[in-house]
Amino acid sequence: MLSRSLPHLMKIPAISFAPPTSPSLWFVCGPTVYSSTHLGHARTYLLLDSLSKACNSKWAMGITDVDNKIVNAVTTSHTLSKKDGNPSLSDMSAFTRKYEADFFNSLHALNVSPPYRTLRVSEHIPEIISSISALLSSDAAYKGTDGSIYMSTATSIPYASDFPKAKQSSDSTTVFSSPGEDGSPVPPSPKRSPRDFALWKLVPPTSSSSSLAYDSPFGRGRPGWHIECSAFVQVLDASSSSPVECHGGGIDLQFPHHTNEMHQSRHLTNSPWIKHWTHTGHVEITGQKMSKSLKNFITVSDIFEHFPDGPPPTSPPDPPPTPLPLAAPPTLTSANYLAADTFRLWCLGFSGRWNARATFSWHRMHECLTAVKRIVAVNRIATTPMPPNTRSFDVALHDLAEVYNHKCRSVLSSEEKDLTVIIAETMKLVAELEKHDDCSAYRHATSYMQHYLDLLNFSPYVLSALPFANATMSSSDQELVELLKEFRGKVREEAMSNGEYSALIACDWLRDHEVVKTRDIAFVDNKVAKKAAKPEVKVRELGTAQKALDTVAPDSKDVLPLPRQVFSVGKNRELYSAFEADGIPSAYMDGEPIQEEEVERLKKEKKTYTAIYWARKSMRH
Repeated sequence: MLSRSLPHLMKIPAISFAPPTSPSLWFVCGPTVYSSTHLGHARTYLLLDSLSKACNSKWAMGITDVDNKIVNAVTTSHTLSKKDGNPSLSDMSAFTRKYEADFFNSLHALNVSPPYRTLRVSEHIPEIISSISALLSSDAAYKGTDGSIYMSTATSIPYASDFPKAKQSSDSTTVFSSPGEDGSPVPPSPKRSPRDFALWKLVPPTSSSSSLAYDSPFGRGRPGWHIECSAFVQVLDASSSSPVECHGGGIDLQFPHHTNEMHQSRHLTNSPWIKHWTHTGHVEITGQKMSKSLKNFITVSDIFEHFPDGPPPTSPPDPPPTPLPLAAPPTLTSANYLAADTFRLWCLGFSGRWNARATFSWHRMHECLTAVKRIVAVNRIATTPMPPNTRSFDVALHDLAEVYNHKCRSVLSSEEKDLTVIIAETMKLVAELEKHDDCSAYRHATSYMQHYLDLLNFSPYVLSALPFANATMSSSDQELVELLKEFRGKVREEAMSNGEYSALIACDWLRDHEVVKTRDIAFVDNKVAKKAAKPEVKVRELGTAQKALDTVAPDSKDVLPLPRQVFSVGKNRELYSAFEADGIPSAYMDGEPIQEEEVERLKKEKKTYTAIYWARKSMRH
């Protein structure tokens, strides 16, 4: 119970708006679960998950599943479904659990770690009632003229003294009251002061929502919004080896929610309470804050459904009168992981610092997608067997890797935890790796990069550069794919050894085939192999296969000459007068026989053209 002898001059140290530098327990305000999860929610929880992980900390979350918006939605749904009687608490629980599942499914699809503990209002009504009773006993709370319980802001502990936004807003009573909708005077308030806030809202027995209320010593009703989180933190403090040291949420919660929460909790605990507060910037779209009330939000499902271009430019329909059935969570394929990692890169780097406002656009998502693909390409080289005769060490690249590691470690040990620096340094390192061939220093650099991207919860698709869909193949299918990869690798190795460029073209055709791409099978060719792939072809006065292609563009619909006709069409028809059955020239235009050495060269030219011919044929189909 709270002591009545609350000190009038409690020494309150300055709070910190940065995460703690040592491992600790975090509490995060969760959503009010009555509609789908939008990107504003997603960015907040993705950032708080990454920040807590960067601090080697764990986090718990509170879920608001008792609220006026929820009550109204449940009552409306019950009426429209033409069910008998009034909705029950079990009806409200079924409603909120559906949207809570959507919320956690959305976080899972974005690869956000779940909180180690979830606390719901409906499951902690006794603890909330106990906290309100303690505040009443200390005269910090009182019963209003409407029978509800209110927290006084005119107490011995200064109100709104910590958060800049709260202090500025609390100086004006217009924040707390407004005229009636028709401009009429505001009815007499049941509170002593406009700044006081509800702890327990009395629900009259005659109310249509009285069935969605709870019994208490103060009368049947529902808890206020702010008291729930104070009670949650007390539950965590009592059941954990160390108290909650960091409180997180969106910047819009700083006032009034966190301000009121801090005020009542200092009375409850007779202490300065939590020191570290981590507020993430809100998301804007077309110049406005993304929110449910403005109906301008983009859901997490939209990211996966319309990635990466966004929905077609049509006017949004009016919101339905009843909640729509929730979509199933996205299937975790490499394509969805790519969408999730692209959104994560936007949140952590391209949208600005974690505590700054962010502007969402599909164009920005395209930029992030390009960046993610560059990271994947670099990691793919590092996850394949190192080619033979590779230079064993690159001092300059090794030094760049060490600089990258030092800068990332500095970010994690700093108070600000500016994760945008890690993303920016990662893209700088990727740009350098793109200039280098594979070697031990290359892999040393990518190992650092993979470590920090793993710390920031990027998916296995980015970290290992192995498509997720392969992990879901049957063992026999996977063996077949590996056999195909090995066969192709041997063909390439033999072709490079013998200068058989046509075989390399055929290997590239297989690698780039649509069937291979749609099944997320990746054939990786390292940079050394690519450089050695095309041998130099000396230009001679004699006919070449290229001369037959000079008049046919790669994307042209013109008919390609058949391989056996390659030396008898185009510019080549002016050079030869006689041909073998396979189309190889046997005599020049003046009748002179072609020497054996040149015949062999022309056979190789035909072989090269044959590969090009079939590759282009496949591209057109």
